[in-house]
Amino acid sequence: MTVSIRFVLPLCTIMTDRSNSSTPVSSSIYLVDASGLGLKQGWNLKSFAQEISWLLSTCYPETILKVFVCNAPSYFATVWKYLKKWIDPNTAEKIEVLGSHEVFDALKENIDAADIPTSFGGDFDFDHGSLPVLDENIRDRLSWNSPQESLPSGPLKFSEYADGKLTAMAVGGLRGLKRNEVIATIDLDGGE
Repeated sequence: MTVSIRFVLPLCTIMTDRSNSSTPVSSSIYLVDASGLGLKQGWNLKSFAQEISWLLSTCYPETILKVFVCNAPSYFATVWKYLKKWIDPNTAEKIEVLGSHEVFDALKENIDAADIPTSFGGDFDFDHGSLPVLDENIRDRLSWNSPQESLPSGPLKFSEYADGKLTAMAVGGLRGLKRNEVIATIDLDGGE
């Protein structure tokens, strides 16, 4: 979640090749694949749901547009009725549980088919855990510090500096050492 708020949302905001480019990107749609969820796991989700709800409603209340729980087992709708009683009502309202037959139609109302993962019936070839593949416009807009022009694994964030540049940083730890590495910069005024 923090990667979305500290990296993805600012990156999307600075791109001018999107509709409504003057409006900051401030929320995300999240897709959860529940196809592997067993009945016992479903009932044990109460405490997990409460903790996630607290985190989302306290730390990220306005950044979630929608959460789609995709490919939910048939019994999960019943489990969800009970679980959502322990979740912040504003957060619960943003969560939609979908059976496998409902997934693509519900997603295409909110996401272009080209951006829906193939595992949910769309055209976007995506494997969970993969690094993002940046489109050409994003790669061209960034001034890279490495010839690979790609993102490293691990946490990323943007930092803004007084010189009008936004700096993409790889942060966190790597092999036990603190990481604070500049990956790329972008001139907020549109120049290079």
